[in-house]
Amino acid sequence: MVTQVQSENAASAVLVACVGAAPSLAQGREAFTCWLMAKALGWSGARKLYARATWFRHRQLLRGVGLPVPKRLEAHSGPRVDLCRLLGARFVVRRTWKPDCVMGGLNIPGVADGTWGRVERLVAEDDGLYVGFVVSGDYDELPLAEFLRAVAVDDGASAAV
Repeated sequence: MVTQVQSENAASAVLVACVGAAPSLAQGREAFTCWLMAKALGWSGARKLYARATWFRHRQLLRGVGLPVPKRLEAHSGPRVDLCRLLGARFVVRRTWKPDCVMGGLNIPGVADGTWGRVERLVAEDDGLYVGFVVSGDYDELPLAEFLRAVAVDDGASAAV
């Protein structure tokens, strides 16, 4: 039994609703994780991560708590991502998210296009899935979709990180 919890943000409310409506705490958490994946990857991208029965069980629970879940999924137009293979993968920056800037007369270097980096971790936050990575010796995190737009993941060619 879940006690009523007042939340300050939508993700906490979704978690509380999922746990409250699910037959078990674990199933509620799994449905919530499915919702986070759908926010990060789109519904079609999230669908590819789950077995058919699991997907439909999560979708039914999410609809049951009042979340808008599409009946038909759109054709997936973005890159297909295998999250397990993304961990530890090398990448090269194609479009920087952090240009050089000047603050108080100091030049602060950004991340240049062509710079190599390595994915360190995946981070689930209230507002979606983030990729934690090291590039140019600094740790940074970006939302998954923004990360995938900015980099090209190495296909195995050798390069120094």
